[in-house]
Amino acid sequence: MAEPTTLIRRGEFTNIAGHPLIAFFINVLLCGVLIVQVYIYYMAFPKDRGYIKAIVYVTFILELVQTAIQMYDRYQLNAVHYANPGSLDDPLMAWFSIPILTTVTSVIVQAFFGWRIYKFSKSWIMAGLVWLLSLVVLGSGMTQGIMSQPLTMSQVGERTTIPLTIWFVSTAVNDLLIATLLSYYLRRMKSGHEKTDRVVTRIVILTVETGTITAISALLIVVLFFVAPPWWLMFCDSIGKIYANNLMVMFNRRIKFTHDEPIAGSEQFSNGGIASIPQSALRVQREVSTWQDTYPMKGQDLNPIKSPSGRYIHAV
Repeated sequence: MAEPTTLIRRGEFTNIAGHPLIAFFINVLLCGVLIVQVYIYYMAFPKDRGYIKAIVYVTFILELVQTAIQMYDRYQLNAVHYANPGSLDDPLMAWFSIPILTTVTSVIVQAFFGWRIYKFSKSWIMAGLVWLLSLVVLGSGMTQGIMSQPLTMSQVGERTTIPLTIWFVSTAVNDLLIATLLSYYLRRMKSGHEKTDRVVTRIVILTVETGTITAISALLIVVLFFVAPPWWLMFCDSIGKIYANNLMVMFNRRIKFTHDEPIAGSEQFSNGGIASIPQSALRVQREVSTWQDTYPMKGQDLNPIKSPSGRYIHAV
């Protein structure tokens, strides 16, 4: 027997199907960016500490699982149940893939930065404050997911207002706190040496930028949730990818790309034939090969990074 169909007005159809579909596109796009970031990390920093690698690959796997679940949901809604528009209000596995997996990723990243704050400040109070807020994020996110499980998509916004608000407000507050504390303690590490101070300044700027991006994203979701309800879903799906990509930016910023002298004898097709022309070679300067516990950038690692061909990537 065919499934019963449900009539939905055009405006309602756009709200129910359009915004989640755009959110899915953004999520997949950020997943692609994350894959590239993790690949660069894998090639450039094979000697990083074990716990750093664990954080990178665990968050990566979590986000891959989240994306796979979302792909399954999109297939179910847009293919299996194509003839039944009413099924678009069914969250399927969204209660797990968005609140729970996203929360776990964000808490891992926040807890890591809490540990960095402790290593810089030697203050358990400051780090403990970050970890306490991370627990609030974890609890509210898990509550949001559990409460959303039996609900339809249209009911989620009506019946889970409190946990969702706590979830994203605590996320934004914690991100701003992390950015502020890291900037403060990093600035205290300036030694008066021009090169070292320039590096510290660059890290501070990057820390503020990445922390601000995640905080603004969380606050934007809360604002859209109350002001323009359908639109908050567009950003909610991707908040985990934003955290994971920001973490990888912090790790991969230790790489500096430059250009070497032209390689003699490189060839390419030109005007129907093969002509020898200069070709720039890629050099990768790794400012450090391990993420230091005491200072994030200390010395230079001059070991070469080999590409699959062994030709285009050389150490400075």
